Amino acid sequence: MQETEKSARVFRFGVFEVDAATGELRKRGLRIRLQEQPAQFLLMLLDRAGEVVRREEIRSKLWPPDTFVDFDQGLGASLRKLRQALGDDAGTPRYIETIPKQGFRFVAPVERISELPEAATAALHIPTRESPAQEVNREPAQNRGHLSAWWAVVAAACLLTFFLGWLLHIFRAPPVGLGVSTYTKITYDGAPKALVGTDGSRLYFESTWSDSISQVAVTGGAISTIPVPIPYFAFPEDVSQDGSSFLIATNEKGFVLDRPQWNVRVSGGSLHRLPDGGGAAFSPDGNSVAFQTEKGEVWAARSDGSGAQKLLWGQSFPSRFVVSSADGSTRFFSGRVAWSPDGSRLRFGSRDRLWEVSSSGANLHEVIPGWHPSSSQCCGSWTSDGRFFVFLDISRGPIAHPEIWALSERRGLIPRSPAQPVQLTTGPIAWGQPTPGRDGKTIFATGNTLRGSLSRYDRKTGQFEPFLDGISAHFVSFSKDGQFVAYVRYPEGILWRANRDGTHPVQLTDPPINALLPHWSPDGSQILFSDFSAGQMNAFVVAASGGSPQRLLGEHDALGDPSWSGDGRKVIFTTTGPFNPKGNVRILDLATHQIAVVPGSDAIYSPRWSPDGRYIAGMPVGATSLRIFDFKSQHWSELVRKDTQGTVAFPSWSRDGKYIYFTRIPANGDKGIFRIRTIGGDPERVANLKSIDIGGWWGWMGLDPGDAPLVMRDTGSNDIYALTLEQK
Repeated sequence: MQETEKSARVFRFGVFEVDAATGELRKRGLRIRLQEQPAQFLLMLLDRAGEVVRREEIRSKLWPPDTFVDFDQGLGASLRKLRQALGDDAGTPRYIETIPKQGFRFVAPVERISELPEAATAALHIPTRESPAQEVNREPAQNRGHLSAWWAVVAAACLLTFFLGWLLHIFRAPPVGLGVSTYTKITYDGAPKALVGTDGSRLYFESTWSDSISQVAVTGGAISTIPVPIPYFAFPEDVSQDGSSFLIATNEKGFVLDRPQWNVRVSGGSLHRLPDGGGAAFSPDGNSVAFQTEKGEVWAARSDGSGAQKLLWGQSFPSRFVVSSADGSTRFFSGRVAWSPDGSRLRFGSRDRLWEVSSSGANLHEVIPGWHPSSSQCCGSWTSDGRFFVFLDISRGPIAHPEIWALSERRGLIPRSPAQPVQLTTGPIAWGQPTPGRDGKTIFATGNTLRGSLSRYDRKTGQFEPFLDGISAHFVSFSKDGQFVAYVRYPEGILWRANRDGTHPVQLTDPPINALLPHWSPDGSQILFSDFSAGQMNAFVVAASGGSPQRLLGEHDALGDPSWSGDGRKVIFTTTGPFNPKGNVRILDLATHQIAVVPGSDAIYSPRWSPDGRYIAGMPVGATSLRIFDFKSQHWSELVRKDTQGTVAFPSWSRDGKYIYFTRIPANGDKGIFRIRTIGGDPERVANLKSIDIGGWWGWMGLDPGDAPLVMRDTGSNDIYALTLEQK
């Protein structure tokens, strides 16, 4: 039976289809010759489309031990023949992606077609005319009468079954299948951007680190900007149906989740202050606004900011969905609030799930209970006709990889269990929040290919030049003697160690660990690093020569950003994060295992110990200033103040301990790398970052052994695509 089912299966992708029984490949109905080995290789990939098929599995199935063929040569030859037959390219694969040192993955959407077996087809065949033999062997009239009555009963039963099935179909309204038929690129600059919305003829988006909103026609073309009359760095959140007004969040309070929000009318420049929050969205009629707060609350207000009312309290969520970390904090919301086309319902992401509530605040419930519990869902919108809800499902592995899914909203008169979402995208591209077009047939979204180039600032030329051959890596750290370097490959999140010039690299971690912020021990024998693979920070230590990474503390202790004391006997770390005020800076004595809290360090993160051990540099939640703790005076002082310097990040001590380097993003967006003396004074600009797109996590910056700034340029592509929907 299994063999019959297998022979009846056909795989279809793009203009190709493959018969699983024969291995025959056809393009638009025309057969393409494939040898047996490449054909079987292709079938393995198609059968597990979207998954990584490991090299060991391919070897065991297609090149067993008794095969007198070199596996690598045979696999390489089969792969070349497959890519040639499919017109695929290894550099920018449309169908077969190579996963280094692991295996291969089929990245295009695949449709599986089940055909009736030949035996079943034959059973349904009814002759239209009697053969001569049948004419000779006619049965008596009485028997024919009995047979006629029997066939009448059968026909009536079939008709009744068909009628009942038709009624059930009408009343239950089964979901319509959906897929993506074509991908059309709208922008071609590749620059980082975030799609805000559309008015039907234009797309509006934020260019990262810009103080303006950009726009482009839905069919593509020239990009223009719309100045925003707000004197702070702005984050556009939504656009009205007619494109005349924008909801804008600003960073005037620093990098906090509850940001000041404004309703800005571009023509005329009128401003309406909204309550603080995030993820704001216009109602379909434009008269109301809904948004969230970091406590998990959902609010609604008039579009001029008046009449604000809380629809949901944070504790409204069932307790099993309130995920707390070790220090008592809860996960913050993600994505924009979405209004249903009729304005009666709101959907939003919180605690990694999609939730729905009426616009009056009643009937809170999870949208897809129990679906994909190991990933996060957010960032959804209804199509204009309300028939589908499109959203992002984000894997929680070392690389957060968002894919676009669609949920059918068709409901019949008979209650039925919720429909299951359908995956619309798959492959190496990481997708941004989907924005349905007004025609109901298109989804717009940013597609991001993650890649970077490690660069070092050259003081003579005033430019950032490729460093270590421009590898895609960040979080670079050098040993105390400057002879070895540790770095994290991007976007894989894997920690490596190499010689200073990058030669003889050694891999130190494997997935699911997502390594960040490595620091060498003073004697060069160990490396401390953070892991952010389970929704919270954890600290590990690994031998520089390789081996199994070991947790610094217990499995359930949430801590991050560890670094060594000058003598290597202690480790400093934080239980605070950029958006979590309920933590502090602590010091672990490696000999006694005693932990001491640094006085006055509540809500301080990114602690950095000075080379002589006298000071600790750190930042308060919100990254609003740079502070320094003096162990002699047991007192914190402020080196960089919020009211004059804007937000700061990645404090790094110079080798002699006289300066602290950091990145700064002033209110006007004129970002750069600065340094300030430990004894205080005015910050001094070291390098300008205004024209550089910084890639990786949080815009990392570090120093080489000569105190030359290091950054990772964003060399990936980030463009807006139009995805044409096709109902099946």
